[in-house]
Amino acid sequence: MRAAGGVLTADDLTSYATVDRTPIETSYRGLRVLAMPPASSGGVALIETLGILAARYPSGLEAAHEARGSAAQLHVLAEAFKHAFADRARYLGDTDFVPVDVAHLTAPGYHAELARRIKPGAVLPRDAYGTLGPPPAPRKDAGTTHLSVIDAEGNAVALTTTVNLGFGAHLVAGKTGIVLNDEMDDFSLQPGVPNAFGLIGNEQNAIAPRKRPLSSMTPTIAVDEGGRVRVVVGAAGGPTIITATAQVFLNVVDWKLDAQAAIAAPRIHDQWFPELLGVEPEIGADAIAGLDKMGHKTKTFPHIGTVNLLVRTDAGLEAAAEPRSPSQPAGY
Repeated sequence: MRAAGGVLTADDLTSYATVDRTPIETSYRGLRVLAMPPASSGGVALIETLGILAARYPSGLEAAHEARGSAAQLHVLAEAFKHAFADRARYLGDTDFVPVDVAHLTAPGYHAELARRIKPGAVLPRDAYGTLGPPPAPRKDAGTTHLSVIDAEGNAVALTTTVNLGFGAHLVAGKTGIVLNDEMDDFSLQPGVPNAFGLIGNEQNAIAPRKRPLSSMTPTIAVDEGGRVRVVVGAAGGPTIITATAQVFLNVVDWKLDAQAAIAAPRIHDQWFPELLGVEPEIGADAIAGLDKMGHKTKTFPHIGTVNLLVRTDAGLEAAAEPRSPSQPAGY
């Protein structure tokens, strides 16, 4: 590190310690959903998105008579994502350093309020997303890996690990073969200045010694009322991790798709800033035209997130291969 002009010392490595944190959780369609707390933004954003959809569609997405992949259905989903990402930008950071009202951001009453703000056929002004207040003054990810595991005894692991951008800091630690990360980019250099993924934040996520940056990792486990693991899911892809994980989860739980169909279904991505709705090429032309008419600024992305999914059904385990990235599930 010194030879490369870095400031990391042996004392920094000696004093580093992992932190055990309690997962945040919510209830969705009869499942107990456990997700990653800050310093990742993924769990809060996922729970906020699910809460908005639960409030808007209390009987389930299928009961809304909005076809999956239609402009009406994708509009509400995009608006829910924008609410979640607006709150991410304004309020989230490492809770060891800054106060974060996780209870408010994950409260069903707050989600119901956000759901009521969604207009059926139009987008909102930018400042009207998330907790109201002044806002703080996609790039393909290649550095993140997610693992979803269920063993023969029913134990489950959802693990996301990353060096951030492709090849991290472009620096290998001596002869170890370990690529050092560039996770510093997940801090907010200054309010309103976007990082490599176009995400913005404020002082909540400012750089400080021993502070953890705000990631988008969203490892998630859902269990049924009997405590049996039903879904293990997570993704790679920078901020698209959050939206891709949410959509695959919804495909399984609400739309009743099998694991492979849930992974293969086309996705959208909206992170509030920049004001852009990403759509995969397989999204229908009619849906895109409808979204444009509502005020969304759509842009085609080659792919949105790469997801790793396991689903336990009454018939057994289902595992899916992600067509957006060469992959294959394995069992033994």
